This record gives sequence, C-alpha cells and structure tokens, in this order.
Amino acid sequence: MESNELAEIRAEALARIVRSERWFKAAFFGGAIFELAFLAALLLTADLSNRLDRLVLIGAVGSYSLVLLGLVAVAAYLNRSVLRVLQAIEAGGGVMGTPRTGRSFPEEPLAHGHPDRVVSHP
Repeated sequence: MESNELAEIRAEALARIVRSERWFKAAFFGGAIFELAFLAALLLTADLSNRLDRLVLIGAVGSYSLVLLGLVAVAAYLNRSVLRVLQAIEAGGGVMGTPRTGRSFPEEPLAHGHPDRVVSHP
C-alpha cells in the first residue's frame, strides 16, 4: 500500500514539474518576443548618424546582454544544484524521512534544528 502512495506522490510531483516547465517556457518565449520587439523598435527609431543614439543603443544592448548572461549562469547553477539533490535522494534510497544511515527522524520537533536537542512539551 505504501508503494502505491509513493507512486502517486511521485506522479503528482512529475505532473507539477511538467506544468511548471510549460509555464516557464511560455513566459521565457513571451519575454524573448517582447525584448526582440523592443530592440527592433529601438533600431528602427534610432538615428545611427547621431552619436547619442548610438550610445543609447550600445548601452541597451550591453546591459541586456549582461543580464542575460547572469540569468544563464544562475540557471546553470540551479540546474546543477537540483541534480545534486536528486542524486542524493537516489543514493539514500528515495524514501523521504530516512537518511542514508537508515536512522529515522525523531517524532518530536527539534530545538532550532539541532539533532541532539528535542523540544519537550509540558
């Protein structure tokens, strides 16, 4: 019975991941289209013979490219972190609440997250 519940939890988590990924892709491509429209409008309205317009164009493209590179770096870091967490879960047997040592977590809440101090209730 427990394996069926675990399978249902996994299926629900995977469904949420897929939905989240679809929303992320929609938002990403929507943002990319908006930024391309902004850049096209900037290029069409800029007087490239004017030095100030060229400076604004270079500044806008430069700042957006730096922000884009930063977002790519954060995404790569998060992806690596999530993969490490998944790897740790796989190594631990995949059962939540049971660490790799096989010891179960205490039933009572811990004091400030310290594993040796248990909060006692009167």
